[in-house]
Amino acid sequence: MLATAVDDFRRTPAAEDHPWPAELPASWFGGLPTARPPTPYTRVTPTLVVEVAVDIATSHGRWRHLARLQDVRGDLRPTDVPKDLDLE
Repeated sequence: MLATAVDDFRRTPAAEDHPWPAELPASWFGGLPTARPPTPYTRVTPTLVVEVAVDIATSHGRWRHLARLQDVRGDLRPTDVPKDLDLE
């Protein structure tokens, strides 16, 4: 049921001022920065807040292991989520 709620949510392409780069470097996926080309992806406007479970291991400001989806937080809006959290 949880996966259906997330899958059914509408994905709206983000505006040009989206804070993430248009392509993600290979190092974001555990590879060496020059080992393979950057990965293109579709940036979207945040419209849904979800709760995830993660362990405490981080590297370069990101979690080193998979984040697991726990719940859709209908009580929160994307603007309620703090930005620029110090993960290390």
